[in-house]
Amino acid sequence: MADQPLAALSVAQSCSAGRAFSLHSALLSMLRRVGWLRLDFQSSAASMRPQYNPAMFELKRQKRAPGIACLVLWPILAQGPVDTRQLTLGFHMVVSCDSSLASAPMHLGGGPKQYCLERSAIIDQTDVASAAFAKNVKDDRPVITLPLPDAAGERLREITATKIGLQIGALLNGRLVSVASIMGPTRTPSIHGLTQQEGTAIIQAFRRGAVARTPPPSLPSGNTHSPQPDSQGVYRVGNGVSAPVLIRKANPEYMERARADNIEGTVVLEAVIRPDGTPDVTRILRSLAPDLDAKAMECVRGWRFRPAFRDQEPVAVRTTLEISFRLERGE
Repeated sequence: MADQPLAALSVAQSCSAGRAFSLHSALLSMLRRVGWLRLDFQSSAASMRPQYNPAMFELKRQKRAPGIACLVLWPILAQGPVDTRQLTLGFHMVVSCDSSLASAPMHLGGGPKQYCLERSAIIDQTDVASAAFAKNVKDDRPVITLPLPDAAGERLREITATKIGLQIGALLNGRLVSVASIMGPTRTPSIHGLTQQEGTAIIQAFRRGAVARTPPPSLPSGNTHSPQPDSQGVYRVGNGVSAPVLIRKANPEYMERARADNIEGTVVLEAVIRPDGTPDVTRILRSLAPDLDAKAMECVRGWRFRPAFRDQEPVAVRTTLEISFRLERGE
């Protein structure tokens, strides 16, 4: 996509007769430091054309008289297509769209499948040292590898070591361009599925320094109703909080008096399932008989659960439990 040329704005007066507007070296150094100007002059006696970053300025050298050089700061107007947007790149874990960390759904390459990513990137373009085509890749499309400095590479290795089997998505200028499974720990991220032209553009952007110097913003949230715990730190099941799963259960003991009186039915209890899978009965929602209620609570305390999860972390949830008392035939 060709970008539009910048509008004309006067940022410095041109040289007038007998006077010159000179750009002090300190100002030139400042422009280089903040990224507005990158000097990479072409060999020309009449003009100096530096490569540039966001401000898109061109530095020209004009001769008005022997021995007088005039440096004028001009905005670039229309000298062919100019990439006014710097490259941004982010690698995000793919998560369930029900997660409170999930972004709004995205499509990969216009396909029907939707992906939700963690809104914060684990690696972005500020971590990347360079870009290159991978060698010896048996694929119709190229693979771009992105070597990282030691600290960023070690951070990625630690993350991927704990995420084997999960998926990771790559965003290029905010667009989902690749989704791949994590097969093992790695220090070097890569992007699959790009065209040769897209891959070349990424490599050239890193070579020219035409990449954003600040991390891209977090992705917009796709979950407008993020679950919140109550004052005791307990969640309700749903909206990204999974239900606990009963993994060990015992039947309640029937009291002789209740058996003699032919009392049967169901006791309903409210309980908090803790992150370690143990239940904590908080109250009786439906009573059957005092003796059977007590036996129901005693029985539940021996049950064990696989805990509820929110964003892959176990959490306490409030739920209801039913304990049935049924007389066998012939009793």
